[in-house]
Amino acid sequence: MEFAPSPTEELWFGLLAVREQLVGALDARLRAAQDLPLSAFAVLITLVKHSEPTAVSALAPQVALVSRSQVSRLVDTLAARGLVARTRGGSDARVHAVVITDAGRAAVAAGRRQADEVVRELLVDRLPEADVRTLRRALARLTGYDTPR
Repeated sequence: MEFAPSPTEELWFGLLAVREQLVGALDARLRAAQDLPLSAFAVLITLVKHSEPTAVSALAPQVALVSRSQVSRLVDTLAARGLVARTRGGSDARVHAVVITDAGRAAVAAGRRQADEVVRELLVDRLPEADVRTLRRALARLTGYDTPR
């Protein structure tokens, strides 16, 4: 019996395959360049968006690629490397909050450059420019991210 995927199956098979390629390549690049797994980078990139210390419990649902229970362990690892700092929460001293350090911001900046390289290699350089623009617009609609141009 021959399997012929439907148009919607082609979409989700394709999206899953591209996701796996991107996640694998970016994880490998971050580990090689910074000894930093993609999951830890996801914590850092989420913290960059917060100007104030953030409770780990509030941070966990915002971090992509990892479960809530993994976030606390990742924060411990990042703190040991000086990329984040743990503080006590404002009104409740029992609550641990976390804030990104200058070293963590530098790691995010380097990681963003590495992510750009990976996306360029896996997508941008392999598609015609018009397809890249169309893909960016489609992803912006699907995700809610604003994309200029």
